[in-house]
Amino acid sequence: MTLTRKSPHLGGIHTEDLAMLREMLEQQRAFRLDQLDRMRGAVHRLRPRTPADLEVDRSLRDGARSALYEVESALRRIEAGTYGRCLRCHSALERARLEILPHAALCMPCQRERDGNR
Repeated sequence: MTLTRKSPHLGGIHTEDLAMLREMLEQQRAFRLDQLDRMRGAVHRLRPRTPADLEVDRSLRDGARSALYEVESALRRIEAGTYGRCLRCHSALERARLEILPHAALCMPCQRERDGNR
């Protein structure tokens, strides 16, 4: 997908492009919900579980929950009309960034700053 249109609203994202990004986010949301459902079912495996198995499962669940939270946050930003703007500095997010990470909440400079402070 390539975003080609601009709008004065939603960080310069045209309505048609926003619909495509929303669809991508909805697909990611469905994937993460299905993933978490399958993980819940996997808890009842028949073989004995080692502490390492439990730790890996916990880590995978935490990652899936985190990804789901980011996707749902992006969908809420669409509904609120703030999607496509950095949550820190409020500048428009780069279109290429949204094509790759439609759930992105920060522009690259703010993302780098946040990652550097960890």
